[in-house]
Amino acid sequence: MTIVYLAVSLFILSLISLWASAHEERKRRVLQKSRLSMLKASDSIGRPALSIKAKILNPSDPVRLVIRKFYVFGMKRSWAIKSDVIPRMMIGIVVGSIVFSISILAFGWSLLYIAPLSLGVSYIIPRIFLGLEQSRGQHQFINYFPDAVDSVCRMLRAGLPISTAIQSIANDGPPTVRDIFKSMHDQMRIGIPLDEALDSSSTLIGLTDFRFFAVVVALHRFTGGNLTATLEMLSDIIRKRRAVRLKASASTGEIRVTAYTLAALPILTTGCLLIIKPTYLATLWVDPRGQIILETAVVLLALAGITIRWMMRSVMTE
Repeated sequence: MTIVYLAVSLFILSLISLWASAHEERKRRVLQKSRLSMLKASDSIGRPALSIKAKILNPSDPVRLVIRKFYVFGMKRSWAIKSDVIPRMMIGIVVGSIVFSISILAFGWSLLYIAPLSLGVSYIIPRIFLGLEQSRGQHQFINYFPDAVDSVCRMLRAGLPISTAIQSIANDGPPTVRDIFKSMHDQMRIGIPLDEALDSSSTLIGLTDFRFFAVVVALHRFTGGNLTATLEMLSDIIRKRRAVRLKASASTGEIRVTAYTLAALPILTTGCLLIIKPTYLATLWVDPRGQIILETAVVLLALAGITIRWMMRSVMTE
């Protein structure tokens, strides 16, 4: 019984310690958010008030932010998405309406199938645009980040502290990289330590290259050493990783073109047959069995495209 009591006591103590650590972390995050809100409020002092029209067209409007959260739900990263989501949403609604009209007028499908299909298209189209913007921002960050690390090395070699180097990149750095370093600089302005700012930015970005940079700078603050030489080696490693990714992209170029060609052949063939002899394929949407065949073909083509894309992403991943 003594062992049982001891085990139960240790379990209760572990739960209390976990709760205490989680409570402290929650308090720290609340304090951090309050400081950031105070910083934004101080930056907005002296700016002219926005008109109602400007507020409606403002990309940072709360309604637009909620809509963007809806379209990026489940997306792993969305930090590089800066554009307005309303035009993308309108494009999705228009394409969904076209799909709805074509499905009813040309194919005569049941509303039970058409409604989910149209809603799915209306949701997927803006999500594709936002995903492409996020991917473009990530590639831009990966391309410019080694130059930013070299700039930090030059400033450290000149005797400037790391905080000044981060501020310089935040003011004069290349796009995307400048935004991330500005976020770290703003956090340091309100009293957040550099290692915590690096950790939060690394979690937000999720890129391996920036994680290397965050770990190197954080370890140097605790252990010391020649930070300039370490960052120079890190910059060389990041450039070599980028060269390997480009080599993988060049090696899979022929495979990707072949995959795109094979995926486009059924669609091009169907379009040519509809132009040359429209009645030749009329059975596919008039006869119920033809509709089943057409639906099965569309589903199989979609699955094939997803599979090919997954295989290529597995090769091209960083």
